[in-house]
Amino acid sequence: MKGKGATDMWLSGIPIERIQALCGHKDKATTEIYARAAGENP
Repeated sequence: MKGKGATDMWLSGIPIERIQALCGHKDKATTEIYARAAGENP
């Protein structure tokens, strides 16, 4: 579910740093993996 939520936020234009904070990730790269991987494989 975290990947879906991160992707939905990312696609709607929410800054990756905000998504990172909401997901509780320490590393921005982790958030980018969730957002992009889920977005590439609907």
